[in-house]
Amino acid sequence: EAMRAVLHALPKKIELPKATVRKIVSIEEMMTQLAARVGEALKTSFGKFAKYEKGKPHAKEERLTIIVTFLAMLELVKQGVVSVTQHEDFGDIDIEAHKLDTPQYA
Repeated sequence: EAMRAVLHALPKKIELPKATVRKIVSIEEMMTQLAARVGEALKTSFGKFAKYEKGKPHAKEERLTIIVTFLAMLELVKQGVVSVTQHEDFGDIDIEAHKLDTPQYA
């Protein structure tokens, strides 16, 4: 009887739900990718780089990637690595390598 009482008093094994861990792209990683792409092509668009199509529904992971890409683009503009233009409201954003002046020799 005492043994049963001890076994009954032991903490029960609790089954924890299994969680899946997804890879989240950091802003720094996205900045590196975007700077490399613009460096290779000298010009790209936000829609092409982020695989964003206006009016198309996107999954949660895609929306997160689009947001991180946009923040990375803003940080690269702030740092002077790229320049951006948008020709119309809610239109695609053109991303270009920041123009460096060529040295002038006399």
